[in-house]
Amino acid sequence: MIISASRRTDIPAFFAKWFINRVREGFCYVQNPMNSKQIAIIDLSLKNVDLFVFWTKNPQPFFPYLQELTERGYKYYFQFTVNNYPKEFEPNLPPFEKIVPTFQDLSELVGKEKVVWRYDPILISNLTDLNFHCENFTQILEQLSPFTDHIVTSLYDNYRGSSYRFKKLEEQGIFLTTPAKAHTDSIKILKYLVKEANLYNLDVYSCAEEETILHSTGILKGKCIDPDYINKVFNINVTSQNDPGQRELCGCVLSRDIGAYDSCLHGCTYCYASKSFRLAQEAYQKYDFKAKGLLMKS
Repeated sequence: MIISASRRTDIPAFFAKWFINRVREGFCYVQNPMNSKQIAIIDLSLKNVDLFVFWTKNPQPFFPYLQELTERGYKYYFQFTVNNYPKEFEPNLPPFEKIVPTFQDLSELVGKEKVVWRYDPILISNLTDLNFHCENFTQILEQLSPFTDHIVTSLYDNYRGSSYRFKKLEEQGIFLTTPAKAHTDSIKILKYLVKEANLYNLDVYSCAEEETILHSTGILKGKCIDPDYINKVFNINVTSQNDPGQRELCGCVLSRDIGAYDSCLHGCTYCYASKSFRLAQEAYQKYDFKAKGLLMKS
């Protein structure tokens, strides 16, 4: 089984102690997001877990547990998002000047092939226009290219919670670009990403994008949880079954997510996993690292 930790929240950033406790115990509880009374028991024993996939924007709080996880024999890799967006879009992330060393340190600790850089999602707005993305991506690429083998990107998708937050930003004069112009600029940005990454012998892979986008930009069709990538890096064979719980265009194979929605404190405007930052703060105040399930009572 592949364990996703987590698409629903940033476990390495905020729930590292809970996670390692559950690994030590060998299991965790996961509530059904649609029915909190429905609870699954997930076996986290080494014999049952093929590998962990960590999704994060700040894995630094997780560093103290990496050696233990490795010594216990677990395999894992990181999907590490570094966008360097204005605070209006990523209000609670550590500053870029701290995120870069964290990325570099993680790469040196676990190996660069196990740290995927996500430039994701691509937001096109009056704060982050075509020129912003070209300059911003190059700046990040120059500092991260020696520390990763893999880049993933995607275009922003409109979700109910994020749509509401962007509406609120309009009151401050911050606007997403119109769909027609956003499409034109997206093609230019994606082409630029490919061209720049190739200068460093890196490829750029998509996350749940249309084939037409791939063909017109040179972006490679990607799977964030990819059996070929996993076999190449870890020399293990995992399921090839597509995950039915993901979006239609998602190519990821089946995994089990152990996170909880409405619990991430980063407060990113574009986030699909939180209805509101207030809900996440309230949830975190009740968080018990000794509990068997994230955000559940011990």
